[in-house]
Amino acid sequence: MGVLNPHKHPTSRVLVHHASFVRQIRQGVLAASQFPDVLTDTHGEFRKPASW
Repeated sequence: MGVLNPHKHPTSRVLVHHASFVRQIRQGVLAASQFPDVLTDTHGEFRKPASW
């Protein structure tokens, strides 16, 4: 498991200990990597939860 940290402060030592890798990720790259609000598959449309 890897950790991509979008924050300026260091990643938790506990996470670092258990992660295979830890990398910093820029906010713009993270935002561009998200799925759209609505996805469609062979069963129809589905949405991410409103609280995300």
